[in-house]
Amino acid sequence: MKKFTEQLQKKANTVSLQAAERRLLRERVVSYMEYHPLKEGVQQSKPTKVARPVFETYRTITFPFNTKQIFQAGFAFSFLLFMVTPVMAEQAVPGDVLYRIKVQVNEPIRSTFAFTPHQKVEWETELVNRRLAEARILAKEGKLTVEVEEAIAIAVKSHTENATREIAVLREQDAEEAVLAEIAFTTTLEVQSTALRDAQSLAVAAGAPSLLETVINDTLTLKQAVLLRLLFSHQKNL
Repeated sequence: MKKFTEQLQKKANTVSLQAAERRLLRERVVSYMEYHPLKEGVQQSKPTKVARPVFETYRTITFPFNTKQIFQAGFAFSFLLFMVTPVMAEQAVPGDVLYRIKVQVNEPIRSTFAFTPHQKVEWETELVNRRLAEARILAKEGKLTVEVEEAIAIAVKSHTENATREIAVLREQDAEEAVLAEIAFTTTLEVQSTALRDAQSLAVAAGAPSLLETVINDTLTLKQAVLLRLLFSHQKNL
């Protein structure tokens, strides 16, 4: 069978139609197509149109700075916030935005560096000096309200009590140092009290003393009496 197919293929390759035969064959094919047209229900399939892919366009946004620059800017801002702000807060007075940082952050941190009773007395003396200086600044500017004055009076009283307690501890360790600490505290209170009175009178209506003036006078009276007693006791021991 395979041999017969090969022979038939070989024979077909040698067969060629003449021009008249080719024309006659073409006419017969055309005539057949005319007498046997395609039925109405049969249509040549149209090529399917392939939808073109839709590509979304994206706009690339470029920033004038990179991640490193953002980090550096954030670090610089943090440095300004945590280093410069506390320094600026040291000049604040009651009513300023940074005053809370001064009394609630800066001063508590600084107080942790006072270890000995003498250092603690010095720090409490400095706090009294600060509060009365703030009152003097506000008095000069006409901003020393009753509320602020009362708050300063309470602070002065509290720092005085702390200083008195530390001086008592210091007296047990070194009586001479206790006398010097008492003198420094009393002198600071007298100087700031005088400066405050010069800036603005602390008297209110009907000549009644204000709370701050009362606290200062009572503290001075008490401290002067304690100082005299300490001096007498120290001279007696000598």
